[in-house]
Amino acid sequence: MQICNDADLGTEYTFPQNQNITGKAPRLLPCSSIASCPDQGSDLITTSQTGEEKEYPDHKWYYMFLRNRELKRYIEIFTGRRAVMINTRSGIREERYFCFKVFSYTSADHKRRFERCPYSKEEYAARRESAFAVKEAFATGSVQKLNALTDEKEITGDGYLFVCAPLDELNLILAHLFPRQYLAKDRNSYSVAVIPHRQMEEFIYLYESMPYNIELMDKP
Repeated sequence: MQICNDADLGTEYTFPQNQNITGKAPRLLPCSSIASCPDQGSDLITTSQTGEEKEYPDHKWYYMFLRNRELKRYIEIFTGRRAVMINTRSGIREERYFCFKVFSYTSADHKRRFERCPYSKEEYAARRESAFAVKEAFATGSVQKLNALTDEKEITGDGYLFVCAPLDELNLILAHLFPRQYLAKDRNSYSVAVIPHRQMEEFIYLYESMPYNIELMDKP
């Protein structure tokens, strides 16, 4: 399955300047730079299996790089398992819950999938079940089914959190949490990077069904 052609991938990747990321940059997926592609079809979620398209005008895919502890924390917040204290216009602090679609990726988790990927009928059945879950989640638009693929307790290492949500709500959450985190920016326009729904679906499908077919880049 093709996630993004060579022209779309570009030749390099840089972290957004407003994220305080130190140390050696993690190894990324080839599709990690798809957010720098023109935003084609970002308002559509296409299910190639059914041929149907569903519109989500206010919900787009964004992503951010987080350290391990923060990665787990934000998964809990974005999936509605942890509340956020919001300052209202009347000056009252209000406890609010948000529930969005999320998906995480770390190079450590990816490496672990390689190590746990024996060529057996059991592994084939497990990968097939994961692929079916991804198809069903995107075909139905189910937040619960897609989020079931991400278990923050199993996440190891620092990595990327992808979230599908209204941008104004994401900014509201980020503004009320400490330390302040930022969404990744497009390296060309310096605006918040948006990943088209179709590319995100293809990436998750491939990662869940055939993680050994995704190549890690030393110098993305």
